[in-house]
Amino acid sequence: MSSDSGLEEFVAPFITVQEVVVGPIATLSLMLVVYGMYAIIFGFCVNILFQRKTSKLGLYLACTIALFVLANIYVWSVVWGMVRQTIIYFQAAKTQDYEPLAEYLVHDNRKTVWTALTNLSGIFMNCVADIMLIHRCYVLWGSNRIFLYVLAFIAFVLNGLGIAVSIMVVIGLGEPSKRDIFIVANTIGGGWSITSAVFNGLLSLLTAGRIWWVSREARQLMGTRVNARYKTIFAAILESGILYPTTVIAAMVIVTVLDPHNYGTVPVDLSVVSTLMSGLAPTLIIVRVAHGKQVESVQQMMSINFAAREPQSGTNAATVDFPTHPDRNPSRDDIEAVQLEK
Repeated sequence: MSSDSGLEEFVAPFITVQEVVVGPIATLSLMLVVYGMYAIIFGFCVNILFQRKTSKLGLYLACTIALFVLANIYVWSVVWGMVRQTIIYFQAAKTQDYEPLAEYLVHDNRKTVWTALTNLSGIFMNCVADIMLIHRCYVLWGSNRIFLYVLAFIAFVLNGLGIAVSIMVVIGLGEPSKRDIFIVANTIGGGWSITSAVFNGLLSLLTAGRIWWVSREARQLMGTRVNARYKTIFAAILESGILYPTTVIAAMVIVTVLDPHNYGTVPVDLSVVSTLMSGLAPTLIIVRVAHGKQVESVQQMMSINFAAREPQSGTNAATVDFPTHPDRNPSRDDIEAVQLEK
């Protein structure tokens, strides 16, 4: 009798109305809404990148597609795992047969597979997003190799740590005797999430900050009209770039406040949204800038190294070129001249 009482006490936090009904519905609904928005934005983005068929955008096209593929793996893994988990919780609450639920909580191979799929797909999404953001920073900051190597090294260490933590979580779930590994990995994972979000936000700030700095020169050369254009680009990159860090921090706050014992019992799991945001944010930047028609092409947004030239004699136009690599003569794809009547 005492063992039954102990078992009931053990599973009690997982068979509440919040866990069986409210949490799964809220989490899945929110995730699928964000996923639907992501799918639409992805379609716009791919269309934009295909219309601008230049080799310089090939990296962004490949990364955008890879992010969406990984997002699909993540989303449908979450749907599968959460629906199965909810059914197990519901059956335990309905029949009061708690042994299947206890076995699921302690050791379940399919739950381990679910955790591995969601964790690793999320980490790989973060890796691909970092590649896009670092390359954009590299181009904007004058193709400085030292700058590239430093950012790439930080991203390599962070994402390598994320993969290691995910493997530790899987090992801890797969072997009940190694539960301590899971606890340690869970603790490290919280710190990793915050650090990764800060680094991601830093990349967005570096990109937006560089554009803001360059816009000062544009304002001096071409007036407030061009300055307004770059303010729009700056806002698009900054606003889209902070989506991922903001949702990560919000998810961590909710878990810390509402689930201090790490039972996994929260009214809504915002981590599913933050994971999707790691892919949605860089995709959204391309779409916002291109459809805002503030620049003539996405490439202009990605490479804004100014080379001011004197106006040609006999004209009243000021011309600014946008070469991708300032140390060589720009090609036709690199140069986009903007002329304003004085």
